Amino acid sequence: MLIVLLAVWANHRRDQRLPLVLIALIGLFNIYMSFRSLGGLCLLTFIVLLVQRRVLRKNNYRAPNCIRFRTAIFLCVVLGGGAYLTLAVYEKAVLSGMLGEEALLKYRMQSGSYGILLGGRAELLVSSRAIMDSPIIGHGSWAKNRYYAELLFVLKHQLGYEVHGGPMSDLIPTHSHLMGAWVEAGILGPGFWVASLVLSWRALLLLLRTKNRLAPLLVFFAALLIWDILFSPYGAQRRFISTYYVVAMIAFLTSVTKLKKDKQRHESFDRHHFLQSRKISEAVYSLDR
Repeated sequence: MLIVLLAVWANHRRDQRLPLVLIALIGLFNIYMSFRSLGGLCLLTFIVLLVQRRVLRKNNYRAPNCIRFRTAIFLCVVLGGGAYLTLAVYEKAVLSGMLGEEALLKYRMQSGSYGILLGGRAELLVSSRAIMDSPIIGHGSWAKNRYYAELLFVLKHQLGYEVHGGPMSDLIPTHSHLMGAWVEAGILGPGFWVASLVLSWRALLLLLRTKNRLAPLLVFFAALLIWDILFSPYGAQRRFISTYYVVAMIAFLTSVTKLKKDKQRHESFDRHHFLQSRKISEAVYSLDR
């Protein structure tokens, strides 16, 4: 977070390269220290800021009037390609021993039929089954069921992931804001987090076409929020942090909307002023004649 704030400071001083360099370096450092998800999110933040720089340079900065469908598709492709490339480089680095023995052991333990993404978030296998068993009313707050807790280890073993020990708790494993809300509260539970995903995605798309000095921080917040909604449990400090990220997305989108309305109001006033001046000029010209 300190490095991202430094990037904001550099961006405030209109330094175009330093924010990108800072975020790319902290992303690589996080991966080297085995903080893979945070490192990957930093690198994805770097990619979004790089794309934003290209888009603004190409369009010579225009206030965003709407979110274009092709912009959304383009960002999906870029982020998907960036995530795949980051994962491929990480796998080569860890298998070569560059990241140390601990990282290699962690990688092998989470390697299975569906790769390390699912290996590190295998709870999604169980939470999806719990949702299918009770999709409407859910399983209740702090849902406990020994069957699902043990099922996690069975499924991981079947898919080729290493399994050690047994369940530490009877709580139904979720490891996701979205899936946890659905498991506990049923069909109405995930609505808030779906809306938050939409907010974050809209913010990312608008940031591509908006020159904002807080762009490094806002992109980082949006990336963290999307990741946490999909892959992190809603508990402990995330009960405060995730909601703060949601407020930040709302504040940014509100400011963009206000900017758009102010621009339309000024354009309307200028048009009206021009027409009035034209009428006065025509009247003066007719009197002169």
